[in-house]
Amino acid sequence: MADLRRVLGRAAAVAALLAGVVACSAAPSNQVAGAPRPDPATTWSDTVCGSVLAFANAATAPPDFAAATDLAAVQRSYSAYLGALVAGVREGRSALAAAGNPPVPDGYAVADRVRTGLIRLEQDMTGAQAMVDGADPADPRGFVTAVRQVEQTVLAIEVPDVVAELATVPELAAATRTAPTCRTVRTLAAAAPG
Repeated sequence: MADLRRVLGRAAAVAALLAGVVACSAAPSNQVAGAPRPDPATTWSDTVCGSVLAFANAATAPPDFAAATDLAAVQRSYSAYLGALVAGVREGRSALAAAGNPPVPDGYAVADRVRTGLIRLEQDMTGAQAMVDGADPADPRGFVTAVRQVEQTVLAIEVPDVVAELATVPELAAATRTAPTCRTVRTLAAAAPG
């Protein structure tokens, strides 16, 4: 059980770091009444950047695995956590679809790459959840081994770098510097370990 707590404790520490950064995304806009509205490139880029925030927010709310009374409780908690991550990715995919058509022709390729990255992220997280669900809590050694495999899988997962994708298009690169959600994502990426 101590090995399991150590493995899961590292995931909780990363999530705690992300929590502080993502909290910045809730800050009110500096938009002044009567001020000109952002241009379409900024609005679209802001929505595209927002496609990864639901996942990041879910990642900052891991359960307290140390409070679990047995391995079955750990399994339920961990599965629910991974399920919330999957739901966050799905929400992000919906947000990306809601962004609509990009305001510049080269934006279509950006949207396709982000969409592909989110699909891959969803598949990876769904696979990780299936590994946890398939672990046998009646076999402590096997269960810890399975959780370690899940940890390695989760650590290897890459969240799409939406700001970098947007930056490949000059008109959108400029927009990411003023879009509030893109600034939050940039801050989040800078604070992430490794």
